[in-house]
Amino acid sequence: MGSLTTFSPYRGLEVLSFRGPWAYSEVEYDDAANRFYRDVLLMHADSLVKLELRVVFESRWCFGEHNVEAFRRCRKLKSLWVKIDHRGLEEDPTPYKPDIYADNNSPLRTPFPNSVHLLLKMISSYIPDLERLTIEPARNPEWAHHRGDGIWLLGAKFCLGIRRRLHASVQSFVAWDSSSTISVSGDVRNWVRVYVGNERVVVPVQIPSHRNGMVSFKKKSAHPVSILQKVIRRTKSRITV
Repeated sequence: MGSLTTFSPYRGLEVLSFRGPWAYSEVEYDDAANRFYRDVLLMHADSLVKLELRVVFESRWCFGEHNVEAFRRCRKLKSLWVKIDHRGLEEDPTPYKPDIYADNNSPLRTPFPNSVHLLLKMISSYIPDLERLTIEPARNPEWAHHRGDGIWLLGAKFCLGIRRRLHASVQSFVAWDSSSTISVSGDVRNWVRVYVGNERVVVPVQIPSHRNGMVSFKKKSAHPVSILQKVIRRTKSRITV
């Protein structure tokens, strides 16, 4: 993790790609993440257009409440690649639910926020020019020092399950509140291409309608954002639906 010093002499980078090592130590991993978000990223926040944080293990490198403020400052981003901690995500929609998820929002544990929902909400409010978002699961650090085919197979099942939960979390995101004045392009998924790994998440475009003081949603098939919609979003026009 000493490679963080590579960025110290520089300011104003437009592209920053960081890949974490396979060697794992919880203290060193989290300490390096804290230093990166506190010191390094802020040096380039005003200029970055592409940011990739391809770390290996679940840690404070993953996007979450602890580093959302650092990402908010990167308002010029057009492409973002981050890893997501599995805790707090939507349940695996398939019948197969392995015990490796058992800690997710258990009533016996402190509930975790859905980091995908937090990320999409942050983008919609602070990074209006983003065009592509890629999210991926990280490896379980409990298996960092284990070797063998059994651990490899368990890790593969874990990542496949988390990818399904990432898909479900993107699809379950709700962009609107009960306000009666809403932008047509208010749902970030209408203007950002969202990928889980290399697979694009296709979500029906939802336009809110108001009936008797209640908000309901009309679904339309997903389609590319029109030029008019981009103009509406970037000029912050408000349209009553």
